[in-house]
Amino acid sequence: MTPTIEPYSDDGREIAVRTDYDEGFKNALKALVPPQDRDWDPDEKAWIVRDFDGIYAVDLVALVRQHFGDVHATI
Repeated sequence: MTPTIEPYSDDGREIAVRTDYDEGFKNALKALVPPQDRDWDPDEKAWIVRDFDGIYAVDLVALVRQHFGDVHATI
């Protein structure tokens, strides 16, 4: 699976991060994004990140590339 980062809400203030499971990635995402700005959506199998000011987008792309080597980002 190619990891994806894409808009989740219509206003673009939430983004969905979908990857294969990787414990290191999960821990790194949790270190980057505070609990109040992230949730795991088990139905979507995605991390939902509230990115109101665009402060996480660039770092999330870099994080996914670091752990998976590739990412399809539409944010």
